[in-house]
Amino acid sequence: MRRKNRVAVILCLAAFALMLMAAPVFAQPTDIQGHWAEQSVNSWVYNGYINGYLDGTFRPDNSITRAEFMVLVNRSFGFTEQAVINFSDVSPGNWFYGDAAIAIAAGYISG
Repeated sequence: MRRKNRVAVILCLAAFALMLMAAPVFAQPTDIQGHWAEQSVNSWVYNGYINGYLDGTFRPDNSITRAEFMVLVNRSFGFTEQAVINFSDVSPGNWFYGDAAIAIAAGYISG
């Protein structure tokens, strides 16, 4: 009986740990309160389309980069298929390399 209890506890803890890892984190960026785009930014963060910067900011008045645009479009439309990249300014080490390959395959970026 004791072994069954131990197994049950381990299984419950494992299931709980998996739920924690699968739960998205919806942290509101610290610099959008009162901004005209606050509601949209919060919605996009909630839906997983955007993340903001590592320091917790979103920088809503910055211009969007080509890389950030590709990430936003890919996540918004659920694009996942990748194509070959032939851009001189995109290398495999770039954080956005995979999203550039997806954008090419989707056909909305051509270089």
